[in-house]
Amino acid sequence: MGNIYWRILFNTTKRETARRLIGNLVKHIGECEILNLQPYWKDKNLFEAEFRQELSFQTSDRSLVEFLKKVSSVSDIWEVNFANAFNEVNQDVSVVANSAFKIQGIYWATVSLDRSND
Repeated sequence: MGNIYWRILFNTTKRETARRLIGNLVKHIGECEILNLQPYWKDKNLFEAEFRQELSFQTSDRSLVEFLKKVSSVSDIWEVNFANAFNEVNQDVSVVANSAFKIQGIYWATVSLDRSND
C-alpha cells in the first residue's frame, strides 16, 4: 500500500515534551510508528522526530488524497516536490513547511508519500 514518512522538528529541549507534542499531532493525523526521537544535532534547542504511517487506501488517487488531508491538518502552507517521473502510477511526493502550523510546538516539518510498496 505504501507509507507516509514524517520528519518534524519541535520547539523543545525535552524528550517528554516532544512526546506530548507528538501526542497532539497524532490527534490530527492518526496513529504512527515512531522511528526516531532525539535532540536535533544542528540545534540543541529543537527535538527531531521521525515516524511512519501506513496508507489506508490502495488506489493511487485515494492515497494521494489521504496524504494531502493529513498534511493540510498540520499546516496551510507547504512547498510541494514531485518525483521526476510523477504520473498516474508514480505519485511519490514530498512537502516541506516552516510556518502556518496548526499544532503548537512545531518548528519545521517534511512529509513524504512513498508508494513503492504497490
